[in-house]
Amino acid sequence: MNAYGKRFVRIDLVERSRTGEVWRAWDCEREDQCALKVLGDGQLVSARRILEDSDGAFAHPHLLSPYAMDESEALVAMPLVSGGTLAEVVSLRGTLGESAALMIARQILEALATMHEAGWVHRRVSATTIMCREDRPPVFAVLAGVSAAMPEVEAPDFPVVDTATVEAFFAPEVAAGAVATPAADVYALGASVLFTLAGPTALSDTTIPEGLSPEFARVLAAMLASDPAERPSAREALAQLPSVEPGSPALLSDGSRLEIVDLMPDIPEDFDPYEGEPPSVEPVPSPVPQRPPSAAIIEEVDDVEAPFDPPERRMPPAVSLVPPSPDEHDVDIRTGKRGLGERARSYDRMTLVGWAAIIAGMTIAIGAGAFASLTLIGFL
Repeated sequence: MNAYGKRFVRIDLVERSRTGEVWRAWDCEREDQCALKVLGDGQLVSARRILEDSDGAFAHPHLLSPYAMDESEALVAMPLVSGGTLAEVVSLRGTLGESAALMIARQILEALATMHEAGWVHRRVSATTIMCREDRPPVFAVLAGVSAAMPEVEAPDFPVVDTATVEAFFAPEVAAGAVATPAADVYALGASVLFTLAGPTALSDTTIPEGLSPEFARVLAAMLASDPAERPSAREALAQLPSVEPGSPALLSDGSRLEIVDLMPDIPEDFDPYEGEPPSVEPVPSPVPQRPPSAAIIEEVDDVEAPFDPPERRMPPAVSLVPPSPDEHDVDIRTGKRGLGERARSYDRMTLVGWAAIIAGMTIAIGAGAFASLTLIGFL
């Protein structure tokens, strides 16, 4: 994540269409470039299912499938392919020879067969969604645009909306408003391969060019049949195509070797996906709680070891001058017996002695008072 909590930081715009935008971006988690697709309306649910890929429909090296998703911003991340689309390769290098076109046809047919057999239809196959990887010579094609793919049973509810360049490769029935099917994908691939062989004229004329091997020309013509029922499936077309010898060079129509190069511009020098990242801040210790002033004053006194808070003043309980009388449930600690016994007699003796002392004291006080009074009278 960068300083703003985002995993993906956009670098520059690669493509804009009615289905969304594709950006070159920086993946802060992988620390590498990626292709970031901004999903259009209705593509979020499909993209989520493609990412989960529970049925293995997109587990193929020639399919450019997403590897991460940000649902909050409707984004999907895919590996960045820098070799350009087939349309760009033809525009920059010229038309392809049979060997290069055959390699691409076989690779994309393998990818479509995997999707179709899992019940999915791509719906956007074209020379602008087939891309070439620059790091896998002689030619390694991948089919992009899978965010518009749908299960075949759900395709009627989600019409395809795309740019004119993709619509130029649509099967006739789809261009007339019919629902895209696996047979429509096969036609779109046939039209894309024909475009690499004949150039832009193939967009209006589906005549197979001369000079192709009979097997290749026959399969390509079958893929371009106007009736969907006459087209082979992707797996059937793959089985009928001539094989390619391992290590065979991919050639252009003029016989020169096809070289796929990196078409992406360099990342701008001032681009920093982590720009503005806040510096690490040392944790601030919590303040020491202030003690009451009384505690500080008490600590200055040497003979006081701990703070002392005077207890709340309470009136002492009233004390009776008369000792409680023993009851029959008391136990004599000397004998261990319950009841009055000797203990009761002890209480009785104490009571009598006490009262006798009180009476004697009062008698002496009265007598002393009377003597003082008589003495005073006699003096007067």
